[in-house]
Amino acid sequence: MGARKKYIEVNVLPSKLKLTDSSNSMITILLLPVFWVLVVSLCLVSLKSKLRAFQKQPPFKKIPRSHRNVEGKKITQGPEISEKNKNQYGSIYSHRDGFRYEVVLTTPSQLKQYYSLHTKDHKKLDSFGAGQYLVALLGECLGFQNGELWTRMRKLFNLFFTHTLAAKTLPAMIAFIDGWILEHDSQNEFSVDAFDFVATVPFTCIAKYLYGNEQCSGRVLTELKNLVPLHSELMTHAFTTFWGRFKIYQYFPFQRMKDLRFFQDSFKSLSLAMVELARDAENPTVASELYKLVESRDLTLDNWIQSLDEILFANIDVTATIMSWSLVEMGRNKHEQARLRLEVLENLQLVDEYCKRTDTVLHRVLLEILRLHPLLWYGFPEQSSSAMVIDGHKIEANTPIVVDQYQLNYKSPLWNPADKSTDYGATFDSDRFLGLNNRDILMSSVTFGSGPRRCLGKNFAEVLIKTEIAKVLSTFEVALEGELKVAADTFVVRPDAQIKLTRLI
Repeated sequence: MGARKKYIEVNVLPSKLKLTDSSNSMITILLLPVFWVLVVSLCLVSLKSKLRAFQKQPPFKKIPRSHRNVEGKKITQGPEISEKNKNQYGSIYSHRDGFRYEVVLTTPSQLKQYYSLHTKDHKKLDSFGAGQYLVALLGECLGFQNGELWTRMRKLFNLFFTHTLAAKTLPAMIAFIDGWILEHDSQNEFSVDAFDFVATVPFTCIAKYLYGNEQCSGRVLTELKNLVPLHSELMTHAFTTFWGRFKIYQYFPFQRMKDLRFFQDSFKSLSLAMVELARDAENPTVASELYKLVESRDLTLDNWIQSLDEILFANIDVTATIMSWSLVEMGRNKHEQARLRLEVLENLQLVDEYCKRTDTVLHRVLLEILRLHPLLWYGFPEQSSSAMVIDGHKIEANTPIVVDQYQLNYKSPLWNPADKSTDYGATFDSDRFLGLNNRDILMSSVTFGSGPRRCLGKNFAEVLIKTEIAKVLSTFEVALEGELKVAADTFVVRPDAQIKLTRLI
């Protein structure tokens, strides 16, 4: 019996297993259609819900388009173009610049939306939209790069242009500016072009920072300065030439191509010689340290030399222009000049510490000068690789976007409170910055660019400009002479004005 029972158990178990498998298979076959019906039903419900939500949303607003070509006029006629287009088309519209259309943003709210979307995906247009001549001049510099290369290069260059390092250069800046003022020691009163008066200051200070204070002097500094007028002509040509937009331009023996190659060969030779000099003297400089990145293949030789060009030559008009506007505004606003001078004289013994502070009349005066005088009325175009929606307007991927810096800097509600006149934004009043949030200021006052692509040398430039203002006002009374115009021979908004300087008694 025991053996029989074992035999039955052995035979019964497989039988039960077969029965169970068969049942499961049958259940699965029966339930499978039900499962798919449920899946399809859920998908349909979800789709219907999304469709309803989409139908409830208002359609995207159409971006008005101006067909007037603003090419070459954005610098000289920026405010007029800005007012005309905004009045006709509203706060967001598209205009034609040469062969392309750009979407124009005009309000702080739009700027906030723009920089909150795809923050790391804001790319500069190739050649800043200017064309191939500018590519030949500066195409490999930091400011022209995008994507991973820009991120990597910006990280490397940032190490040498922090606010802390800028502050450390103050003693050398002060010493040079003191010497520059002493050049006019014998003159109790004289008149001079505002830009010409200050033009050498930022160039010399930046050159000494890049190549070393002691090494960059005498013949070397003179040779670098001799290249300044030529580079200024090349930059103006790059932004104004029509045929220079096309790549074929560089294959013809035009004089401007010969000038470009002469400048690049001369500047490269000088810069490489300065690297060797720094190494022989065992005195590392910014230029020599950055050149190590070429040797380690983190940068190409063109990345290095054209980035130095961007920092030194391409930006000379930037800093010198702001300096010249500071003299013009002090000459036009005697009350601001008088009260700032009192503060300067109180802090003259510790001028380096004074120029670092942000809680001073000096700092607010600088902010007001930067607000009233953006370097360009319209910023350089950027684009995002993804579509975005700003104020209900859909902007497709890779659409050029520019910021109307005139509208932001002059017309923002931040500058025009209800208790002031409608044109209060055009008035010089440094106290308007008291109690304001830095974020709001950044979105309503654009001079060095905005967002992640802001000017690399911003910190350096601000410290330098504040030092120049303090030193000039501690020595001279400044007055504006004659008519104030805007220079027509430059790619930035620069004053064409005479100032009279009278030595303080």
